[in-house]
Amino acid sequence: FGWYGHEPKGLWLHAVCVASGARFMARHIKMSADDCEQLFVAGLLHDIGKLLLVTYVQDAPLIAQGVSIEECERQTVGLDHTEAGALVAAKWNLAEEIQSVIKGHHDTEPNEEHGQSIACVRIADCVAHELGTGFLPGRAPLNAVRPEDLVAVGLDEASWGALRDEVAATMEEAVAALGQLST
Repeated sequence: FGWYGHEPKGLWLHAVCVASGARFMARHIKMSADDCEQLFVAGLLHDIGKLLLVTYVQDAPLIAQGVSIEECERQTVGLDHTEAGALVAAKWNLAEEIQSVIKGHHDTEPNEEHGQSIACVRIADCVAHELGTGFLPGRAPLNAVRPEDLVAVGLDEASWGALRDEVAATMEEAVAALGQLST
């Protein structure tokens, strides 16, 4: 199985982690209730483009050559999962901010309009990767939280160290709650 390194149902477990973590971050920085829920949706859908591209890239030889997943997607299909996901969100008439967060969650360039929202999802994505939830052993990407994302949400390294454990606990609670729904 192993789509993008995920175990069966792993993409959804990862999505729940990122969604709950992004909402936690948004609440922590005192975003409005609507913005917090919008970031939950953006976190839940941040990798939705992978579902569209998986059949094209699952056996792509470029990944074995050390090419990033996004570059492999671009070379194989002509766009990456962030672009595909943003197109899906646009087709579903989701808010422009959700589209922007989905499209920007791997960008290295700052986004003036939605930078804080993108930072919340990127930070949550990093913690979710660190936890490895939904991934096959050893297959979760390891990305460090970017200093510029911490700045965007008003945190320094010291305050992030303490908050990181709360984000992780929130994610673990969300996954446990999801597991209880299926029993």
